Amino acid sequence: MKLTSTITWLLLQFCALAALAQSEKSSQKLVKITQTIDSDVVYSDLDRISVTFTVYYTNQPDKEKKETNYVITYKCPAPDALLDTASINLDAPINFLTLKTELNQKIQVKGDSVRPIQGNTIMKLFVAFTSVGQLDGKRLPAGNLLVHDYIGTYKKDIFKHHEERQAFVSSQTSKVMVLNIGIDSLTKEMGVLADTISKYAKFIKIEDEKILNSRTLVEDNNKKIDELKAKKSELERRLADQNGNISKNDALLKNSREKRDSVIKLEKAKSLNVSDTQNTINVAETNKLKLEKYVVILDKLIKSNVFKLDSVSGTYKIDADVLKKNLLQGDSIILTSLIKDGYLKEDNQKIIELATTDLTSKIKEDKSKIDRYNSELVSFRAKLDKQRDSVLVSRIELAKVEEEYSGFKRLVDIQVDERAKTETELDKIKKDISEAETVGRKLADIPGLQRVRDEKVNLNKALMSKSDSLGKTLTAFRREVKEENKKLIAAGIFQIFKLHVQIERGYIERVQVFIPDATGNLAIYENIYAIGFSSVKNFMRFSRTRLYARLSPDKFVYLSDVFANYENFLENYTRDYCPADTTINDFKPSDGFMSLQRDTFKNLFDTKVYTDFEGIDPGKPNGLIQFEVSRRFNIKTSRIQVRNSRSDIGWLTYFNAFGSLNKIEKDKRVLELRNEDVVRNNQVISPYYATALDIRRYQNFALGGELNLFLFDWPDGKMTSYLDIGATYGHTPLVQRPLNVADPSARRDSISLSGHSSTVYPKISVELLSEKRIGFVLSFQFNRTVLFSNNNFKPITSYAKSDLTSRVIEPSARNSHMVECYIRAMPTSNRDGQFFFRARYFIQQRDRNTFFAQFQFGYSYNIKLKGFDS
Repeated sequence: MKLTSTITWLLLQFCALAALAQSEKSSQKLVKITQTIDSDVVYSDLDRISVTFTVYYTNQPDKEKKETNYVITYKCPAPDALLDTASINLDAPINFLTLKTELNQKIQVKGDSVRPIQGNTIMKLFVAFTSVGQLDGKRLPAGNLLVHDYIGTYKKDIFKHHEERQAFVSSQTSKVMVLNIGIDSLTKEMGVLADTISKYAKFIKIEDEKILNSRTLVEDNNKKIDELKAKKSELERRLADQNGNISKNDALLKNSREKRDSVIKLEKAKSLNVSDTQNTINVAETNKLKLEKYVVILDKLIKSNVFKLDSVSGTYKIDADVLKKNLLQGDSIILTSLIKDGYLKEDNQKIIELATTDLTSKIKEDKSKIDRYNSELVSFRAKLDKQRDSVLVSRIELAKVEEEYSGFKRLVDIQVDERAKTETELDKIKKDISEAETVGRKLADIPGLQRVRDEKVNLNKALMSKSDSLGKTLTAFRREVKEENKKLIAAGIFQIFKLHVQIERGYIERVQVFIPDATGNLAIYENIYAIGFSSVKNFMRFSRTRLYARLSPDKFVYLSDVFANYENFLENYTRDYCPADTTINDFKPSDGFMSLQRDTFKNLFDTKVYTDFEGIDPGKPNGLIQFEVSRRFNIKTSRIQVRNSRSDIGWLTYFNAFGSLNKIEKDKRVLELRNEDVVRNNQVISPYYATALDIRRYQNFALGGELNLFLFDWPDGKMTSYLDIGATYGHTPLVQRPLNVADPSARRDSISLSGHSSTVYPKISVELLSEKRIGFVLSFQFNRTVLFSNNNFKPITSYAKSDLTSRVIEPSARNSHMVECYIRAMPTSNRDGQFFFRARYFIQQRDRNTFFAQFQFGYSYNIKLKGFDS
């Protein structure tokens, strides 16, 4: 019980959220609409002006910029009616009192006394402005409804055919139509002239101001030129001084540059001498070190007993054996030195022979050379020190010269930059002087300005004269139109003032034509029943459809005299030419035609998701969650008036197809068939059975349709009655538990079956349309149900009264009754979604005690598909 209650609560929350989401979705979408509304603002019966209102609406104004939902501007076509130019800014929803205050303050003719606007006019504008914010989004065109300007009113049929009526009206109104065209043309031309005269008046005023200010401007300009020329002379003197200074400093810079180059050249020469002396010292030191090294080596050779004194010559000679021995022992120092310096040479790597045998004189000669190198090095080092001192002096002098040169160069650069700035400023002054002189020449042409002014004055006088002439012609035309209108009134022909049209579900539910009568009062002619508006045949019936005066029922007009024709646009895969549901108020014939639109979305199905309060009880089979889809198709949309009453009838007006899924939860999904278990010859001969209402109650799927036979509409009673016939297929899951004849205390395994049934019925319904958001339908239905059981079971009338052992089906078992009460409620302005409550009471024929009830609550929504024609 707790679980089912929770599921039911969640279902109700889902329904509420679906409606709220649909409402929020439409409100979050940015909408911007601009609409023009023409209306007569009436102060009294004889005092009115025509005003064109332009309404700019948005559902999301920028509050930071102090924007409002509505911005209303207005304009009066009459050139002599000057209204306040300030706009009317209003927030949604529009407050009637605020609108009344704004209109009375701003829609007043300037120069006249303040006159209060009649309440009917304010109310009409209140409705018109409010309806702008309720317009749907972009739609596709369905067709144009052409509207006549003049119409004949009748108390009896004078003409047999529509063509005769139109020929008569056309012949009587041809002259006034021509005059009205002339009046429109003259009014438009006078409006253009008035704008042109106003523009020329502004031009003349501007020229007068130019002439008055011209002399002052000339003096100011001349003074400006003198100041600019004085500044020019000063800049030229400054430029000459700067050129002289730059020339003088350029000469000093040249001398400094030459002196710097000379010092640099001398310094380079001295540095080169230092380098040469240093190289000479390096060579001498190298030679000295070499000789000293070889003297040491020779001295070592002598001490190593390689040499022996020759007694004959008195000199040292190499002992070959000792040398060979030393060589074999690897005295690498002696060997390497002798070979490197050329004292020894290798002969086939067998023996090293001495290059020279006189070493004494060689050592003496090398020591003499070493002494000479030492003497030369002392002289060279003294010379190098002097040269380095001279280079240092030259470099000090070069630094001073470089500093002097840089100073002169910086000074010259600064002076060149200042000269460039002076030249730029001088060029600008010259340009300003040229422009001022050009302006001065133009300002000085005062006679030329006077000629231009006189030409515009003369042209404006000619325009005013032409406007006066047109005004007289216009007055004459209006006087003649007034006389012609008197003749038309005498012939029963009047000009349509305006009309309202309401189109719903393929019908013109309401059309109201406002026609002034002979006294000047507006008479309202309207239909007394819904007029079909979806097929060519419906359009053809316009010529026979009458609209009756509300206060004079004996007077009427024909709908075809109001609407000249309906220019419907063709569309693939349909023969229904009805536009989207719409309401048009205050339409003027001067607008030519009404542009009707189709819905952007195609209505596929009406879906319902709901719960049955009886299904909350786990012991009841009523579906806890149920779905239903349906679609209504218009067939014959023509209606016939019931004699002279304000009611009408129709037949075969629609066909309604539907289907439902009634049991989703697991509990109580299957109807268990009963049996009295009468056994004969070891066989059960009694049938399985269930009441016809139980079979209907456990039904989990249904598919069917209803055809309307008769419709009675009583608009004044806000009531419509329907007589329909329908046929439905139903499926019911069944189960039977056969008796075990051998052991009656035990049952065999259950056998699942499907119950298929068809029901045909007549249905009578009464629908009340008293309020837009709330609807009420009461209906009665007599059901004739046939069960296709293949003789496996039978329907009965009552568990208490029927013969439960016979296989014969009672005639009353197939008959039942249903009474239904359906209430719908739209929570938002979106008519595609609504909550509903439906109570049904089923009762069996000839047994009042066999019955069940359904109390269903849910949400209904139209599934739509965006049109492919777009």
